[in-house]
Amino acid sequence: MAKVKQQRRIKKRLKFIINLEDEQFESLISWNQFIRSAEKENSQNNNLEKFSPKIDDVATILYTSGTTGKPKGVPLTHANFLHQIVNLAYIADPEPGTSVLSVLPIWHSYERSAEYFFFSCGCSQYYTIPKFLKDDIKQIKPVVMATVPRLWEAIHDGFFQALKKMPSKKQKLIKFLISNSSVFKRSLRKIRNLDINQITFKSKIPLLVSVFGRYPLHKLSTIFLWPNILRQLCGDKLKFPINGGGALPEHVDLFFESLGVDVLVGYGLTETSPVLTCRRRELNVRGSSGQPLAFTEIKIVNDNKKKILKYREVGKILVKGPQVMKGYLNNESATKDVLSNDGWFDTGDLGFLIPNGSLFITGRAKDTIVLSSGENIEPNPLETEILSFEFINQIQLVGQDKKCLTALVVPNVELVKNKFLEEDLSKLNLNKNIGTFFKSKINNLLKSRLGARSEEQILDCYFVDAFSLENGLLTQTLKQKRKEIEKKYLLQIENMYENKFSKKI
Repeated sequence: MAKVKQQRRIKKRLKFIINLEDEQFESLISWNQFIRSAEKENSQNNNLEKFSPKIDDVATILYTSGTTGKPKGVPLTHANFLHQIVNLAYIADPEPGTSVLSVLPIWHSYERSAEYFFFSCGCSQYYTIPKFLKDDIKQIKPVVMATVPRLWEAIHDGFFQALKKMPSKKQKLIKFLISNSSVFKRSLRKIRNLDINQITFKSKIPLLVSVFGRYPLHKLSTIFLWPNILRQLCGDKLKFPINGGGALPEHVDLFFESLGVDVLVGYGLTETSPVLTCRRRELNVRGSSGQPLAFTEIKIVNDNKKKILKYREVGKILVKGPQVMKGYLNNESATKDVLSNDGWFDTGDLGFLIPNGSLFITGRAKDTIVLSSGENIEPNPLETEILSFEFINQIQLVGQDKKCLTALVVPNVELVKNKFLEEDLSKLNLNKNIGTFFKSKINNLLKSRLGARSEEQILDCYFVDAFSLENGLLTQTLKQKRKEIEKKYLLQIENMYENKFSKKI
């Protein structure tokens, strides 16, 4: 009864409700009726001639995902989108008729801007969903594909799952050749200064030796093996693989690079229309989110935003440019929190710049875990490192106001079953050997990271079901809803600390 009353109140506030489906409802206006009524009114009142749109008029209102709070309305203007359409041409330049495969929801800001740009190029647009992506890639054979990290990870994981079903000798040979090409590509990148740290000429000499030594085998793989693998993974025409909505894990990035696919990683937010930065094919620095688009300014500042930090110093990311919104819809206080009087927008993200202009994202300010010792932990880069372990599909580190970190782990059930002859999650959580195996692997990965700290170790882990769109624990761009995940497993998180409290990491 309360729901019915609420629906009546909502109806009173609205002039009409449009139904986009074919089915007819008495209380709703169909899409065709709406179009016909608008055409009739325009012809009678000559409205089309009277209406004179301006470049700064609102083109659309999008809403933030709400992962860090209540969703906010973001009015974006024609100028915002036109900046994207003009300047994305520096990232990709597809010819008319080029096949583009889209897998994101059409209302998402990343998809919207990409869609407008590709339509402006005269591309042929195809749509799919994650469930059918594997089959549709083979059928459509896209030249351009704009998607998110989780889907590149799924393609990578799918390949290695298929590899395990091959004869043992073939498995070893392919893994050896991938390893050879990976080392070759990584060394070549460092020689060309396309890495996070530039190296001296003296340091380049052993890398040059490695490149020359590995080149013959890499070349043979490139001619006879990699094309066949790529044809199965993403078709044989993919030229502009674009990744947005989050950082690409290093092991996934290197895998595609080894096969000859340079994934172009970008960065942005709904409030910035959304693209701020993107890797260029000629300056594709691994681990980065690329360089700023034209007319886009980026600065890294300290916590109080008063000091601009030096290269490679981590701080808050502030941006300014034609793609930045003018403010949230009917929300002055939220606008003042993120937008300064001189137009600088606080992204809420943490990162650093290197001299060639490449931006590295290290985490989100609101995701920072503050331990009871006062130590700040950025979980995102740690989780990305852990995901290189094939036994883990998803992970979330937790530990706010605790002595140390723990982890919620979504295991690769098939691999766990093959190794431990067990797949039931409740039994996995009771098996100390399995828990110790995962904890040891996770801590070893974290310990081996460049600049690793003693606080970046887990006390324990708990196995959980997959985070998905269906259970409400992922956003439409397949990012984890950290608050919702912690809320759902609050009891299990507390139990990890109670049961292990007296044990050392």
